[in-house]
Amino acid sequence: MVLDAFLQEPTTSIRTISRLYGESKSLVQRVLKENHQHPYHYTQVQYLQPQDYPARVEFCQWLLRQHADNPNFLDRVIFTVESCFTRDGVFSSRNYHVWAGENPNATRPRAFQHRFSINLWAGILGDRIIGPVELPRILNAENYAKLLLHNLEDLLDNVPLQHLPQWFQHDSAPAHFPRNVRDILHHMYPNQWKDEEVLFIGSLASEISGLKAS
Repeated sequence: MVLDAFLQEPTTSIRTISRLYGESKSLVQRVLKENHQHPYHYTQVQYLQPQDYPARVEFCQWLLRQHADNPNFLDRVIFTVESCFTRDGVFSSRNYHVWAGENPNATRPRAFQHRFSINLWAGILGDRIIGPVELPRILNAENYAKLLLHNLEDLLDNVPLQHLPQWFQHDSAPAHFPRNVRDILHHMYPNQWKDEEVLFIGSLASEISGLKAS
């Protein structure tokens, strides 16, 4: 009876079932343990629209084909991202502990009166971190275009030619899609980028090699 209740509604609580059937919480816990039931936490994932799934499947299939043809393919991809960091940071009370004989009543400040934030761009190329680069407070197409045109060469200056990226990855952030940014990408990497939810721009190594040679 208790087990059936959890099988019918897996998200219910021990307290709810205890009250519903008039059983002690310890008995409910024992039934769950004897039947090898465990409380698993949800994992937060990005919400997808129905039309997003085919594009992701197509991209994964393409990436698997590239890897099958060249096992080192991912080593020549520079994965990039922009992110905003604030003074509050990311803190989960479930992941931080203070071991002590008595409760030290440890606290962590939040909701600061004086706040600040910083926008950063960075990339990962093989086992290398490229950047980070500080971005303007508001990232728009003009600022992103300047990064592509003026910062990218300097960021890759210390990377040996044989390890330069052949592919450049960025996501579908609004600043990546305006006409001026797309024109830059088409000019730098003609017919070598996939206009999908996740964008890959190819032939980057030859472009940077030419810049270095000059």
